Amino acid sequence: MEQTLDLREIVDTYLDYNGLTRSYMARTTRIPDSTLRDWLDGKTNISQRNLYKIKEFLKGNFLLNVETIINHLLLSKEIEEDESWIDRYRS
Repeated sequence: MEQTLDLREIVDTYLDYNGLTRSYMARTTRIPDSTLRDWLDGKTNISQRNLYKIKEFLKGNFLLNVETIINHLLLSKEIEEDESWIDRYRS
């Protein structure tokens, strides 16, 4: 006996298991929060464009990998140090 799962249920479970919120998903996929919420609540259908974004989100394509996060943090610290050095130089 073959079972089928509802994509809405998959999305909600994916978010729950990964500690993510619907608003995070809406923000990262650029799907309006109300559109995503209404679709997940079964009130409306989703457009093909937004369906594509949802599928990409479920593949993890909207998440940043750790290397990107580390590079961002290092760059931020470097900028802070440069600004601190400039402030000391001007004083």
